Amino acid sequence: MEYLSHLWKNTEFLRTASTMLQWTSISLVFLGGILQVGKLFVDRQEKELTREVQELKRKYQDTKVSSLETEILNQQSRIIELNKSNELSKSKVDELSNPYIKPIRTATVTVQITIDSNDNINFHYMDQGGYFGLGKGDEEVITMAASNCWGNKTGDHEVTYKGIYNLDASHKIVGSLVYNLTSAKYAQMWFAPMKHNVKIIRGFVICTINDSVQMRLNIPPHQANGDKIIIPNIKEMFVGFHN
Repeated sequence: MEYLSHLWKNTEFLRTASTMLQWTSISLVFLGGILQVGKLFVDRQEKELTREVQELKRKYQDTKVSSLETEILNQQSRIIELNKSNELSKSKVDELSNPYIKPIRTATVTVQITIDSNDNINFHYMDQGGYFGLGKGDEEVITMAASNCWGNKTGDHEVTYKGIYNLDASHKIVGSLVYNLTSAKYAQMWFAPMKHNVKIIRGFVICTINDSVQMRLNIPPHQANGDKIIIPNIKEMFVGFHN
């Protein structure tokens, strides 16, 4: 303690201590300035690095968004193509499943007429047939024929004629769509052995196209026109037809 008290009372020591403290203070101020400058550079570098990181993140996000948009567009294109493909498939299925828009390849018809007659017959006319046809105006739409038919007495004052006719493979209707038959406006039929101007009691027609489409026509009571039977109203034959 005496030594410290002696130093505290020593002018030379105090002068030296004061000088040292002064220089230490100046050094600290200088060091503080250097540290401030260093801090400024560090802060600037930090901001630059932060900016670069943010820029990289932005570019990454832009790339990701662009990639996502591209993928969305690709998916939309694929969906459009799939829809087109589905539409084509549906159209193909409709074409395959709709018998009315298929070309006519084969046709057969059964025609049966019961007339007022007391003729006592029971024959298969091997050389006398008949035909059944559909037409519009003077134009033939389709005709089926055969070289034979049947005639039988089926009751009191009743004789029934029956014919099974087929479509000729060279007929102009072959290859045309089944639906085109709806252009017909009337039906006409004929039996070679049947007398003229007979009174028709009843009858029916069943026509099958391509083994898949069946048309039926009921023949009402009426008077035959000479040797031909003409039915002007045949709408019932095309019930259910669609294209």
